[in-house]
Amino acid sequence: MSEINSGIGVEGIVTANLYDTDTLRKEYSNWDKMSRSEKYNATKNIDPVETDTVYNVTTVAMHEYFVDNLNPNNTNAEANVSATWIALGTGGPSPDDNTQADLNNRQYSEEADSIADNNDELIVSAFLEAGTGNGNDFNEIGIFTGDPDNLSNADVFKLNHATFSAISKDSTQTLTFDVSLIFQDV
Repeated sequence: MSEINSGIGVEGIVTANLYDTDTLRKEYSNWDKMSRSEKYNATKNIDPVETDTVYNVTTVAMHEYFVDNLNPNNTNAEANVSATWIALGTGGPSPDDNTQADLNNRQYSEEADSIADNNDELIVSAFLEAGTGNGNDFNEIGIFTGDPDNLSNADVFKLNHATFSAISKDSTQTLTFDVSLIFQDV
């Protein structure tokens, strides 16, 4: 008799790209008139000044969400949520990143600029323009199911958390973040 082991694994990858805003303006003469979405898409055609790719941890809340949603009788509000917000912080790593409700030191949050569901991969992206998030040394990121200012609501929780090399954000820089959650059989 053979034993069958199966399960699901989640791999999280975060890519942070730093762009020189003057270079973007030179490449796209209409840069200042473009929508956020157009600007985000335009950055994909330009080499970043700096890039950092790290792996992240999923949270206990995300694991509980999956388990709850396997129960067909579950009608709780948190049974139907989406990864819709990205938050950035300056607190760095913590030994309990997978159990904390929030980032270690959240300084900025916004609705995701792009959410792509590619069957077994979810990609959530954020775009920080030259005038956004300045004066922070960002080194942590998380995806949330809603505005993290509302963490007291049961349907708002952190799905993942990652730390990366600090990026000192100022008005000369544009940043993009792509957070990929890849689901696979293990």
